[in-house]
Amino acid sequence: MIDTKPTNQNTKKVDITTTAIRLMLDKAKNVDEALELLSSYDMHSSANSCYHFQICDASGKSVVVEYVDNEMKVVYPDKNYQCATNFLLTNPDAEFNFGQDRHQIIDEKLSFTNGKLSNHEAMQLLPIVRKMRIRISREKSQRHNGLVYMI
Repeated sequence: MIDTKPTNQNTKKVDITTTAIRLMLDKAKNVDEALELLSSYDMHSSANSCYHFQICDASGKSVVVEYVDNEMKVVYPDKNYQCATNFLLTNPDAEFNFGQDRHQIIDEKLSFTNGKLSNHEAMQLLPIVRKMRIRISREKSQRHNGLVYMI
């Protein structure tokens, strides 16, 4: 979730909210199928924000889907890995963005390991960026979650 204008698409497609996550997990076999599914729905914010989702599949393909100004935008990686924190990759300088510091730490670690982390290394990285989140959250009332999926 990103602190900005809520997503509220209205293109006469079937409406969906964050239940899109469950839909992709249940119905999409890969990134391309997930993108096809998402593009067939109008996304609506259930948390009064815009959204972004990082989607990966077993082949290693990855994208970040961001909903900005009620438009679905797809960000493809420019390296052999991709990461996302709570700011828009399509507009990293937007005034409501923060989380770039956490993104930089994750990106540096992935760069150092050529985009590959063991399960243990990935889990060790989460508390490091979480500590940063706690410090930031005291200044800005934000909630952030970190997840690692082993695919």
